[in-house]
Formats: sequence, structure tokens, C-alpha cells
Amino acid sequence: MALNRSLSLVLCLILCGSLCLPAAAQKTQTPVVQKAIRLVGQISQMALMCMAAGLSLDDYDLPSYVTKVKMGTPAQYANVLEGDRVISVKGSETKLTMVIERKKQRYQVDIPIRMEAVRQRMTEVSREEEVRLKLKAGKPVEDNRPDLDREQFLRTLSPYQVVLMIDRSGSMNGGLGIGDFDISRFSWCRQEMTDFAQFCDTKKLAGGITVVPFAESFEVKDDATPKDVQDIFDTTVPTGQTNIYAPLKYVIARHLKEPDHEHKPLLIVVLTDGMPNEGGAVDTLIAETSNILKQNSEIIITFLVIGDAPEGDELIRYLDSGLGVRNDIVNSIPFNRLLEMGLKRAIFDTVKRADTGSYLKI
Repeated sequence: MALNRSLSLVLCLILCGSLCLPAAAQKTQTPVVQKAIRLVGQISQMALMCMAAGLSLDDYDLPSYVTKVKMGTPAQYANVLEGDRVISVKGSETKLTMVIERKKQRYQVDIPIRMEAVRQRMTEVSREEEVRLKLKAGKPVEDNRPDLDREQFLRTLSPYQVVLMIDRSGSMNGGLGIGDFDISRFSWCRQEMTDFAQFCDTKKLAGGITVVPFAESFEVKDDATPKDVQDIFDTTVPTGQTNIYAPLKYVIARHLKEPDHEHKPLLIVVLTDGMPNEGGAVDTLIAETSNILKQNSEIIITFLVIGDAPEGDELIRYLDSGLGVRNDIVNSIPFNRLLEMGLKRAIFDTVKRADTGSYLKI
């Protein structure tokens, strides 16, 4: 009962436009501290707000310290630094205000956030926990997808270095458009990528699994384990614009620098919901890459559209048109087909068709 009353109080304060603590920065004032309420999955309300801003604290019982600031996030643009001491916090629908202490000086920092995305993530965490509890209780889960033989799957993928590029731009907060039980595009990717990582035996893949979350900037996690994939999604709230060019160029360039790269095939899977609105020309990058390859099986780039996204469909139709190049290295699957297949089957079919020289054109 006490927890329910505390939770109601926190939610009420959010809706009223403030969270827990005053923003005053007088050095003589002792901030009023309210304990962080623990929600499903041990995620506190303040933790979710910090997640939206792109930062992590060592403790959500203030004062505490900033332990991480993710590149390309509102916190980085607001000049929050790792090691800053957080004295107080106040949140509204569109802004997280923090009083921080750095080198014995106190500053007020205003960080733009999207509380709508935070509340949506809270709801999805609750839904995911309900599903987890049902599975733990042994209740059947309806799944009409055909079974995939794990040994055959691993044999097919074993020669490849697998890179999963996941769009974490703001539009990935949007729904899939699949009816009453809709979830966000980002949450669907979370479920499918976690399942894929758990299904794989990374020791049997030539280069393991690399995960590259991207928006206006990108990060790279090599040799990602299922726990690493889970952690990436646990610490990310989609925000910002879409720049596919920069991470794709990095992944391709890194591959081409490897000795004997012709014999180390690379599979790049791009999960995105729309047209890039930042960065260079993706089609030019793909065309230039294709023309320097001796064989098109060296690099496979698969674009998977996430959700009911006409712009995403337009993107993959164009990139999968051949671009007038010598080697066609692009494959694509629209979301209606991807939803039926699932990520594992989509990746498996992509590699099988590439091995036989017959790309999937849908």
C-alpha cells in the first residue's frame, strides 16, 4: 500500500510538471530528497528521465554522480560531463533541469527530453514484465512462425561477421501499426534482437555479433552478448534525427581495412523506420562500395523496415533497385513480410539467397 501511494505521488508530480527536487542552486541550501520509487524491472522514475536525457547516475538517491553520458544525446549537447555531481533535479514534459557541481562550482543545466517517450517506455516495461511472468508460469505463447533449425542456422551464418545497426532516432518511439496490442518500433526491435542474440552461438560466428545503435551519432559494441543487447535497450530512449550514412560508412571502412577481407564476408542488417534526414548520401556510399568489391557476396547489406512506415518502404525500394552498379549487395524486406518471418528467419533467408546469388526482391 505504501508503495502504491508513493508511486501515485510521483506520477502526479510528473503530470503537474515537476519531479521530486527543487532546482535552486544556492550553495547553502540543502536539497530536499525523495527516494526513487522502484518500478517493474528495477527502473526508477528518475532513471527513466535520465535515460531520456542520455545519462546515467551512480545512485538515484541524490546527491549522486554522473557515470555515463552517451554520445549524440541531449545530455551531451547540454555539456553534462561524466563525474559531475548532481545536487537536484526537476522535470517537466519537455525539460529536465539539473543543478550540478563541477570543480566546487554549481551550475544549472536544462536538458530537453520527451516525457511522452518516457511514459511509453514505462508502459512497455510493464507489458514486457507481464509477458515474462506468463512465460515463467509455463503459459503457452502463440507463435505461428515456422521453426528454424538452429544447427543449420549457425552453419549458414558461421562464415560471416554480423553487424546489427539499430535505429534509435525519435521516430522509433512510434507504434508498429498492428492493432490493439501495438508496441513501439524500438520495443519490437528489442524483442527480436534479444531473441536473435540468444539463438546464436557467437563462438561459431567468424566475427561474432556487433551492435551499432545510431541516430545523429552512433556507438559500436563488438562481440555483443545477449546481456549486452539487453543493456543497450535498457539504457536507450529513442531520440534525435536519423543518420544512416555515418555508421554504415564506418562499418564498411573497418571491414575493408582488414587483411584478407575478401575472405571474411560481412553481413550488415539495418533496422530502421524511415528515410535518413542527416548525413551523406547512402546510395552513393553503397554504389561506391559495390564497385570496388570483387564479388558481391563479400558484403551483404539488408535493410529491414520497422513498422508501417511509407518512407521506410520508399527507401528500401530505391536502395534495392540495383543503383546501376556492377555488384548488387543490397537486400530488403518490408515490414509486413518481416513481421511474419521474424528477425532470425529474415537474416537466415537473406544469407541463403546471397549464397545462391538470388536476392529476395519483394
